[in-house]
Amino acid sequence: SEDASLLSLIVAFIRRALGEHVPVLSVCAALPVVMSILTLIPVAIIGNDVGGSSTAIAAAALVALVPAHVGRTMAGDFTGDAVGMPFVCASLCSFLRATRKDGSAALSFFGATMYGCAALSWELHALVPQLIAVFVLMHVLAGRCSRATFQAYAIWYILSSCILVAPAALLERQLDFAPHVLPFFAASVLSVWRFGGYLVRFA
Repeated sequence: SEDASLLSLIVAFIRRALGEHVPVLSVCAALPVVMSILTLIPVAIIGNDVGGSSTAIAAAALVALVPAHVGRTMAGDFTGDAVGMPFVCASLCSFLRATRKDGSAALSFFGATMYGCAALSWELHALVPQLIAVFVLMHVLAGRCSRATFQAYAIWYILSSCILVAPAALLERQLDFAPHVLPFFAASVLSVWRFGGYLVRFA
């Protein structure tokens, strides 16, 4: 399968970095555990941003102990779920931090890059743009949008859309438009929020 081919490339890259003497089976067995530990880092950062250190510890502990996560990151369970989740969490964490008033465009670029890694390793990666679109729409409805929110989503939306479209274009496959509807709607609403005042003035 495509996922198996990609995971094989990941193993080959790790073996090249560590040395060809490292057995393939050892890499395949250890990588899910390593990735599960890495997943806790962005989760803890998000928790700390939301409610401080106690929330960070609780969030990391919940992810570490929840059966759905444990069952997919056990040693030897070398699947896209285990490899992709750290990239998903890192993408969400970077975007959330980019929406702060002191957030930077670099965080949005990094978040979109992490999403690209998730898209290459997790077949359900299209859920990530949906989650971020819902977050943006809730911010608009709650009146909590800012220029940082607009900048973060504009960068993230453009790059993530390219990531979603590129594989279908390169492989000459039919593009599935369903995952693009909600993110496009969120981008449209956010654009109206940002530039609506200017349009009214010129009308």
